[in-house]
Amino acid sequence: MKEPVHIGTSPAAKPDVQHLLHEVALGDQEAFAAVYNAVASSGLGVARAVLRDQAQSEDVAQEVLVEVWRTAPRYRPERGTAINWILTLAHRGG
Repeated sequence: MKEPVHIGTSPAAKPDVQHLLHEVALGDQEAFAAVYNAVASSGLGVARAVLRDQAQSEDVAQEVLVEVWRTAPRYRPERGTAINWILTLAHRGG
């Protein structure tokens, strides 16, 4: 069987959300943008699964990401992964 061939740029590696969240806790806006890009669709999916309303889910997903920016210093890696922490916020509704 042949191996897949990638044309153009190499496939992007998944970002280290835990490291990025640490940088967000220090006020790094570029790290926050990377966290946003990494988790926004998953957060929206969780919110949509809980709320079943598209507009309300979008509002909650936005609120969750604002909460991530504000509370990033509270994240504790020994309690779970960064992505799970963020998705738990989304499940709780921000």
